Amino acid sequence: MTGLTDRQRDIIQVAIRIISRKGIQELTIRNLARDLGITEPAIYRHFQSKSDILAAMLEYLHRDTIAIFDQVQDGESALDRLRDYFSRLFERLRENPATAAVVFSDEAFMNDDRLAATVRALVELTIDNTTNLLTLARENGEIRADVDEYDLATMLAGGVRLLVRRWHMSGNGWDLAAQGRSVIETFVKLVEVPR
Repeated sequence: MTGLTDRQRDIIQVAIRIISRKGIQELTIRNLARDLGITEPAIYRHFQSKSDILAAMLEYLHRDTIAIFDQVQDGESALDRLRDYFSRLFERLRENPATAAVVFSDEAFMNDDRLAATVRALVELTIDNTTNLLTLARENGEIRADVDEYDLATMLAGGVRLLVRRWHMSGNGWDLAAQGRSVIETFVKLVEVPR
């Protein structure tokens, strides 16, 4: 979380945990202050509003997604890069399960135009990254030429969303990274050109 103070990072991390445990409706300045062991006015010295906290949280997740995609720019094939991209996303969520609650609480952000725009940008970033890798895979002859890359990316993003949501709703009761890799491998089998 670059550009933030240590205290702002602390506030965001506690906000993520509150959302994960109790839902976004329980994210209040009062609950944040209580969990941080500080006063409510102390929160306002770091953020002007709850909306600003949520915006900072979503912007952090957006930057994190960009960083993950940047890490997979080198790979033997576009499909290997696709596997690596989603594997890293699943690993990140498994390591930080509270972020899954935030990422998939997007309906709760729709009443705030700024937050809704940030959520849309995050969703579009994932679909764009996936579409770009699938386009490269098609150009390299790795996947079928008779399927649309954007449609495939949308289907994959929807499947990933459902998988992560099920994992979160189960109390993170199974290995998200392992199941995620299985889903990605099944997807690849459906679209890959047999060699």
